[in-house]
Amino acid sequence: MKSLVGLTLVAVLSGCGQNNQDTALNLINAHLIGGTVPQQGEFPASVRLLGGCTAAKVASKLILTAAHCVTDRTTGAIRASYNNGASIRIQHGTDIYSLKVVETLAHESYLNAVKAAVTGGYSPNNVGKDSYDVAFIVVSGDMRAIPEAEIDLNAVAETDPLTVGGYGCEEKLGGASPNPPRYKTGESYAVGISALKGARGSYSAAATQASIYKHNILTAGQKLNSKVPSICPGDSGGPTYRAHDHRLIVGVNSYYTFNDESGISATNWHTRLSNLKTWILDILDARGE
Repeated sequence: MKSLVGLTLVAVLSGCGQNNQDTALNLINAHLIGGTVPQQGEFPASVRLLGGCTAAKVASKLILTAAHCVTDRTTGAIRASYNNGASIRIQHGTDIYSLKVVETLAHESYLNAVKAAVTGGYSPNNVGKDSYDVAFIVVSGDMRAIPEAEIDLNAVAETDPLTVGGYGCEEKLGGASPNPPRYKTGESYAVGISALKGARGSYSAAATQASIYKHNILTAGQKLNSKVPSICPGDSGGPTYRAHDHRLIVGVNSYYTFNDESGISATNWHTRLSNLKTWILDILDARGE
């Protein structure tokens, strides 16, 4: 089944028309600092790539994740461990699935940005500021027991409530993580480009901030609002869901910005899937089954 929400607006929260920050904040439990472990079955399509990243099943043979999870950042090519014929393992709940890679499709803009960084002699770690950090892994193997999420290609507006989650670290950048990792989620909301004010380092430039905002949905992190989650390594590739429907994916966890040295983000970045309609539709039509 092709997992896609049409380009017309899908069902929305009751009280439509009141999508403001107050509405978004009302969805947030005051105890969700860092997120919580959801109820079993609440996010049925979310999975973990054994090897570090979060992902989601979006069709019978398609897994959605971040491009940086599958790319060799020394060359800008797909990593050998995600090439045709490679074996991968994914975790869904407590179950482990062994699958074969048929093909991995990272967005060309990301691969080109990594190659440019390698050629230019600068770090490729944050090239998602200038590209779309997203990939599909086409697999063979039995994933029938894992439900599929849908890709919602409708644009995300500022203040829209969103659910952020992943299998990443739970304290701060470089902090300890449970072993084994656990899936946690939390409610946040989309913020505008002004949320990048105060971002450290190269992210302070206006042109850079415009590019970040073009390529990514931004959500508030804990340094903007202590009641919302911040993403952390291991959350990369995780699906960003509409808060009112945890089957609708609008973004993919990509990166973050910091306003201080705490290791806790002020903003979270999620690749803006609504800008990639043609690319996503082509992949779903050809490989979505």
